[in-house]
Order: sequence, then structure tokens, then C-alpha cells
Amino acid sequence: MMMNTIRCIALLAVLAILPLSGQAQDTPPDGHMIEGLEHPESVAKAPDGETFYAANIGAKMAPTAKDGDGSIARLSADGSVETAQFLPATDDATLHAPKGTVVLDGRLYTADIDRVVGFSLDDRTKMAEISLADKGVSFLNDIAVMDDQTLFASGTNQGKIYRVDLEAGAATALDVEIPGVNGLTYSASEGVLYAVNFGGDQGGQLWTLTLNENGAVEETSPRTVLEGGRFDGILLRPNGSVLITDWGVEGAENPTRALHRVEDGGTGSVTTVELTDWQGPADFTCTQSGGCWIPDLPASTVEVVRPGERME
Repeated sequence: MMMNTIRCIALLAVLAILPLSGQAQDTPPDGHMIEGLEHPESVAKAPDGETFYAANIGAKMAPTAKDGDGSIARLSADGSVETAQFLPATDDATLHAPKGTVVLDGRLYTADIDRVVGFSLDDRTKMAEISLADKGVSFLNDIAVMDDQTLFASGTNQGKIYRVDLEAGAATALDVEIPGVNGLTYSASEGVLYAVNFGGDQGGQLWTLTLNENGAVEETSPRTVLEGGRFDGILLRPNGSVLITDWGVEGAENPTRALHRVEDGGTGSVTTVELTDWQGPADFTCTQSGGCWIPDLPASTVEVVRPGERME
């Protein structure tokens, strides 16, 4: 009996120090700050939820400068910088000012001024480059995945959204104009592309674009969430709510940086969390447990924000 008791105590002691299943996604805590980055504009996560990638514009916050100092950092689930320059890793690849970034089937794609650049995450080599320069794009901003061969990319300087065919290496503009279009997120189950815009007379809008199976626009529905808002990143959560990062109302003396949650697929009520002392919350990603990794672009940091805790 005594031996069995000792074994149980020993087993409990071991279990106490072992990480629980999924615990990596429960860390780091709300407010955790990741430093050592260079003007990160976007964070994307790998499917395993254990690895994150931050797209760095570079040492200078020059989002349209072809200066070759852009990079992709690899972050660990514990909220540390694992590799400051994970990409590019070869001499034949250059990034200038990468912004919106996604991970798809072992590949990473990023929007770099006037082109979409793709890398293999296995050997870190460049495996795709699709130019949109001939279409007049000079501020390619966010990226969303439609399927394993199709992306959407926002051309902020034009107010256009492009459907990018990865197999053909070509891009086609959707039949819609959204002034200052920025963040994108796609719901495959609904066939709906969500978009937000940044500043201007029509800033602070959330657009719902219903698409057909070929990715063409069938119906559009804009909603003004915050008049004059400078919306940046957008993400559709599994519960149907939409999260939006906001630099604050354009022209305001003390603009309020914030994270908005819009219920019911963007049609419901709006809850806002003020991001105190932030400068510019950009494109972000969230884990299943609810922790959102949001870049503060001008501050060169990424902060973990848990909306569920802050909106209680």
C-alpha cells in the first residue's frame, strides 16, 4: 500500500510539471510584448499554432521603399523571437517592405509593395513571385486565402482587390472599388470576402463581398462601423464575430487606437477595446484559445491581446 501511495505521489508530481495539451496556445498572457522586430506590419501563424511569422517592413518605416531591408521573423509560441530573419534566407531572394502574410500548405506568401512573394518553409527558398506592377499597384497590403491555389490581395493605393492565381502566376482585379482598402479575410464556408478600409472620406467601413465559386463578386454590402476610422487588420473568428484593428479616427487630435469586435458576421453589435499607449495596430492573427498577436507597427513590437478577457 505504501509503495502504491508513493508511486501515485510521484506520478502526480510529474503531471504537475508537464505541459497540458494545448497549453502552448494559452501562453503568453494578455499584454505580453514581443520586441526585437523592425516595424512588423503583419503576423501569420502556422497551422500547428506553435509557430508565428512577423513581416518586418525594415529598420525604417518606409512601406513603399524598395530598399531590400524587409524580412520575415519566426516567433515561438511562448512569445519570443526564434529567428530574427527567417526569410529571405538565400542570396537570390529580397524583400523590401513585406506586409500582409499568410501560411498555406507549407508555403509562406507575403505582399511586398507591388508583388506577391512566396517561400517554402521547409528549405526557406523563394518559390514564387507574382508582379502586379503592370497593373499600377504600388501599395499591396493584405492577403487572404481563398483556396490552395488562390489568394486575394488588397491594392490600397487603387482601392482594388486582386484575385491571385498561384498556379498561373497572374492577378485579376475584382469588380469592386473600396477606397483605401486594407485588411482582408475570407470565409470559405460562406463564400464571403470581408474587407476594411483605412481613412479617407469613406474610412471605417466593413465590406461584405459575396463571391461565386470562381471568386467573382456577386453582391457587395458596405457598413460604416466608425466614421473616419483607419481600419487595418481583420479576422473572422470561429464564432462568427469579426475582429478589426483601428488606428483611430483620421484627423482626431488624440485618435483612439482600438480593437473592434463586430458580432454576427459583421452585421451585429460592436464592442470596442481601447489599446492604450499603442501607435498603430496592424494585420494580426489569433490562436484557438483567443490570444491575438497584433503588431504595433510604428513601435516595432507585437503584443498579445486577449479580447475575451478585455471585453468581459
